Amino acid sequence: MRTVGDKTTTVRILGTLISATAGSAAVAGLPVGPATAARIRKRISVMPEPPGLHQRLTVAENLDFFARLYGLPQRDERIKQALAAVLDPVAAHEVHGLIAGLAPPAWWWRGCSTANGSSRAGSTDERRRAVSATLKLTRKGMGIELRRGRFAITVDGRDVGAIDYGDTFETPVEPSRHTLRLRAGRYSSRDHSFDAADGEMINFRCHGAMVWPRWLVSFARPDLAIALLRE
Repeated sequence: MRTVGDKTTTVRILGTLISATAGSAAVAGLPVGPATAARIRKRISVMPEPPGLHQRLTVAENLDFFARLYGLPQRDERIKQALAAVLDPVAAHEVHGLIAGLAPPAWWWRGCSTANGSSRAGSTDERRRAVSATLKLTRKGMGIELRRGRFAITVDGRDVGAIDYGDTFETPVEPSRHTLRLRAGRYSSRDHSFDAADGEMINFRCHGAMVWPRWLVSFARPDLAIALLRE
């Protein structure tokens, strides 16, 4: 594989989650492509590390997916009622096409706050201006990691995923100030705070301790076990 992202892309192509831009492949004797996607999906199962399917569905499509899965009657009407319960008509129309895998912008939380009786804040223009930023983390270093294993990724104290050596990880974040930290059992990185602007890509690189002195010191100072650098 040429880059750290090729493995994930290849699995997604073979699983018919995305289309290839060039080349060809076959799964279970079937050429991979839009014409055979349905037949391929009936013959294979894909278990990705982070959820891949639901991030590609809108909020309304996610509700419809689970309504069908559990055989709920009158699902269309119940989905409309669920959206209307927390959103005004304008927000409901916008969230219908919001990608579920994206972190909801500020107006989403303000709109949902009506569930506990508070009033909606912010104008329609403010809602439409909110755009998620993206946090991208790459795990690589010059040498061999002495502190190995999977690193858990936390943003503002909340677990958002995990990363193995040689992989990349992306997650949407709301435009504001955040704190990033990596953990592996009792070991961790130091906290790194960063500001995210609308539509910005924030890049970090990480790796486990790669030199003996730092590896030894990390037993006494666990927050030195993982290096985390802004790029």
